[in-house]
Amino acid sequence: MLDPGRGETKTGYLWALAHDQRGWSGSDPPGVVYFYAPSREHAEALLKGFAGTLQVDGCSAYKRLTKPDREGEPFRLAFYWPRVRRKLREVFDHDKSEIAAEGLALIAQLYRIEAESRGRSAEERLAQRQALSAPLVADFGRWLTHQQARLSAKSRLGEKLAYIARELAPNWIGHPA
Repeated sequence: MLDPGRGETKTGYLWALAHDQRGWSGSDPPGVVYFYAPSREHAEALLKGFAGTLQVDGCSAYKRLTKPDREGEPFRLAFYWPRVRRKLREVFDHDKSEIAAEGLALIAQLYRIEAESRGRSAEERLAQRQALSAPLVADFGRWLTHQQARLSAKSRLGEKLAYIARELAPNWIGHPA
């Protein structure tokens, strides 16, 4: 953002809180609220009074929202599967890695299940995710662990897998977004 008086720019964050359940048979009207904050740490204040599941990327500021000492109930974090997919896609596009292709194929299975559940009630989606997606997420976790053990942590793919394991895997909820 512009920093008037200094003739420079500085980093700021525009937070978008979105709610839209129309594609999942929800009856609430859709909405988006925007907030500006000078740092990522403002997420905690911004979400004061809210509870439930929060869909996020791997930003460390969100992890504070899961702490038991948080004012109000701790959030469950649902990490954004497209971010996991993007990390693998970057490697595949650059190196044509068969291992990255395997990971992408596993994620594609999750996306197919999610596409099939569109328009169903929240209860039906949850049941389908528990029955079909949760085992695939577990398979992906085993695949991730296996590949990390085989690959150099300093390779392009090894670095991406380490990021996925470190930032996203510990808190996955079994469905893509």
